[in-house]
Amino acid sequence: MLRLVELGVRQHKASFALIAFVLIAGFMARSFMTIESFPNVTVPVVVTTVVHPGISPEDGARLLAKPLEQEMRSVDGIIEITSTARESVVYVATEFDTNVDIDIAVQNTREAVDRAKAEFPENTEEPIVAEVTAAANLVVVVSFLSDVAGERELYQLAKQFRDDIEAIPDVLEASLSGAREEVAEVYLDPERMAFYGITAAELSNLVRANNLLIPAGDLDAGYGNFGVKVPSLVETVADIRALPVRSTAEGVIRLDQIADVRRTFRDATGFSRVNGETAMAINVSKRLKANTVDTVQQVRDLVERYQDRIPANVHVEYVFDQSESTKENVDELSGNVISAMALVMVIVVASLGFRSGMLVGFGIPFSLLGSGIVVYLIGYSFNFMVIFGLLLSLGMLIDGALVVTEYASRQLSEGKTTYEAYVGAVRRMAIPIIASTLTTLAAFLPLLFWPGVVGDFMKILPVTVFSVLVWSLIFSLVVVPILGVRLMSSKPKQSMAEGKAGVEFEGLRDKYLKLLHITLKQPLLSALVMFVVLVSIFKAYGHFSAGSVFANEESEDAFTTMSIRAQGNLTVNEKIEISRQVEDRLAQIPEVKSYFVSSVNFDSNGATPRDQIASVLLELLHSADRELTSNQALEKIREHTSD
Repeated sequence: MLRLVELGVRQHKASFALIAFVLIAGFMARSFMTIESFPNVTVPVVVTTVVHPGISPEDGARLLAKPLEQEMRSVDGIIEITSTARESVVYVATEFDTNVDIDIAVQNTREAVDRAKAEFPENTEEPIVAEVTAAANLVVVVSFLSDVAGERELYQLAKQFRDDIEAIPDVLEASLSGAREEVAEVYLDPERMAFYGITAAELSNLVRANNLLIPAGDLDAGYGNFGVKVPSLVETVADIRALPVRSTAEGVIRLDQIADVRRTFRDATGFSRVNGETAMAINVSKRLKANTVDTVQQVRDLVERYQDRIPANVHVEYVFDQSESTKENVDELSGNVISAMALVMVIVVASLGFRSGMLVGFGIPFSLLGSGIVVYLIGYSFNFMVIFGLLLSLGMLIDGALVVTEYASRQLSEGKTTYEAYVGAVRRMAIPIIASTLTTLAAFLPLLFWPGVVGDFMKILPVTVFSVLVWSLIFSLVVVPILGVRLMSSKPKQSMAEGKAGVEFEGLRDKYLKLLHITLKQPLLSALVMFVVLVSIFKAYGHFSAGSVFANEESEDAFTTMSIRAQGNLTVNEKIEISRQVEDRLAQIPEVKSYFVSSVNFDSNGATPRDQIASVLLELLHSADRELTSNQALEKIREHTSD
């Protein structure tokens, strides 16, 4: 350690360059980190969704869930398999051991699903295998609303923007909500069919036979090899109209001669409404490592860039915008860190004098930015757990630098040179400082071994504290003597404790020494008193505290989800009518800013409850613009919709 300090003092220019490198690298690491409100931890659960239109829950459990379960039992690391069969859909949730890599778990699950597909009945859609994430990937909903434009116009507009949004690198998925699939309907003319002697089954087989992907291979013509294409897929309505039904000596009978072919939409199976209006919405989800604020801004910029595409009678609204709350939360916590830094600097400068105080205070940005490098390399995002770790370690990171600087100042007052004072301070105080730092780290060490998903969540805190305190140790024992030798004066300035306020400090010191003298004279009695006080504190806390909870409820959260549930075999129009009644109640509550009602389930990664007819993304006004807290506002919403 001393050799490193001596080398750093002799090569002070290189030392200053390394210090500057740490600061610059820390700034760059902070700018590159993903900004999130909550850390995204890995949840060891993989959900497989299999859709078969019209299949009953009993048949779904027998024909879909059972083959999946049998194949998944051969996958290593599985703790539990839970299957849920609904009308037309089956969900299979597979929980893995936390030690299993989630990417490998997803891959093994996909292989098991591929093996089980061989036993699925015909017309079963391709299974969807996805991992469950703790952090919500939905970052914004872009909705297109109009009282004049038709459904096809809104659908084509939303589809075009959906494709452009999905091309953004940070966007994982942009799914349409409230859109019906466009189809072609063939209305048969019974009289014409009877005239030509054509049956409906013949027409059905005709369309099916003329809508096939045919690999025709290639042709060796002797002077070259050519790929052969067979145009056999139906892509437009014109292709359907031109299908040859029958060929006779008199000519070819086309489909449009015996039927009317029209473009239309499938019957509605879902709906989407924004603030009481029917909407075509794009649900934008970000990638796991993407920045929430940047992703939403890129989506907004894209919509603004192609504003000329949007007709005048269509307006765009952004619902469930996570970037605003994320940025506000991060800025607020970052402001707390800056305020704490300022308070620490004031106390240090007042206690040690300006030059010594600034030397010690320089350890705050050095340690925080240095820890940013470690946190970035590990792969953590810049979230409230990281900021809380920085805030927690802020008061501890200058202890070592304070001790070294104070001891060196004492040596300088005795006539020693800056080199002798600071090198001597490291030689004398290195062991106590290292021991003090290690004891602090030991208090956080058990959090690193907390198992499960909660352990992965809490692990971010000790890792951040560890990195800050290790960098503070480097600063105290290496950087402080290097800077002190080159920048500090051989005559230390008078500190607050030695100036006008010295009398007050001496009075406090004398009172403390008297108490210490009494304590040392009666060691057994003092130990007994401390033991009684300690036990009394625990007893009093257990008796008068508010109890124990795993995690406290958030007092201010601008976003929440609601579920609208109703029993019975309801049609889509009946579901919309019930949802409108809820919307009317929400519109009467002044604390509600906006609401997005959709038949899509936003509340979980797994199965949708059978009686859930709609899901609501609800945004409250900013806390400064409403009198009620978010919990009070939600309770008010429950009261207004209880009937």
